[in-house]
Amino acid sequence: MYKLDKILQKVFIIIGILLTIFIFTIATASYQLRKDFEEHKYERLTTAEPSKSIEWYQAAGQKMPDEKLFEESFKKAPLVIIGMVEKIEPYQGNSVHYITIRPQTVLKGTAEEVIYSYDNAEEIGVAEGGTYLMMLLRDHLTVYPHPRHTSLSKNPMYEVKDGKFTDEWYPSKLPTDLDEAIAYMKSIPVEAVEERPMPEFFELNEEKLAECEYITRVKVAEVSEIHPHAADVRYVIREHYKGQLEIVKKTMPSRVNWQKGKEYILFLDEYDEHIQLAAYNGAVICEDDEMFSQAVDILEIK
Repeated sequence: MYKLDKILQKVFIIIGILLTIFIFTIATASYQLRKDFEEHKYERLTTAEPSKSIEWYQAAGQKMPDEKLFEESFKKAPLVIIGMVEKIEPYQGNSVHYITIRPQTVLKGTAEEVIYSYDNAEEIGVAEGGTYLMMLLRDHLTVYPHPRHTSLSKNPMYEVKDGKFTDEWYPSKLPTDLDEAIAYMKSIPVEAVEERPMPEFFELNEEKLAECEYITRVKVAEVSEIHPHAADVRYVIREHYKGQLEIVKKTMPSRVNWQKGKEYILFLDEYDEHIQLAAYNGAVICEDDEMFSQAVDILEIK
């Protein structure tokens, strides 16, 4: 009987130790979960889609943003605005939308009166009539009738309602009050970046001709529309007035109204690492235009 009591006593001691370990493990895990939740709160998204949690990032195989993500993005973006989305139109199928934005506050860079962004509206979480904080990249591509903007990050925009951001910032501890957030953003030190804007109109003068890297006379052989703003133009080179343009097919702006069999003079420049027209307008002269013969005379003399 004495031995049985001793055995039972040892069993209870072992059970007590195991129970203590189990309770300690549960308490530790619970504390760690609470800590993780506080340190990695849900990412701020618009109401267009649900918040992306830690689990979302893990399932998608993506790295969680660090604490400096917002500040680094602000420094990197050449244009940061708070603006209202006036219109969203389909563009190039369902993947990209043509988004018209009216800037309300410019926090960094210079903004046009109306901004046109080419993005997936659902991906960046914007809707018509909504107001958002936007960090934008700007390309000066003459295929488009104005500067083309795209979102710096494909994460959803920060939405503003009634003078406040609708959700908490993620992952930065920034104020949700709009005025306080604006004051904070304006305090972020950034380096001034000199922009080279695309000329609106090309003038046929000595200065503009000197700036061009290629001046070429071509005859259009084929025109294929790509989207409302652009067409693939295949041509035969008739004469090089300046530079040796070896490209015989280029994506060009549809607004030129290219016609097969017609001759054109192209004024081209190296711009934003692209060989493109030297201005948004006037950098193409068709043989039907009044300036064509005058341009030919000037260029042949040179």
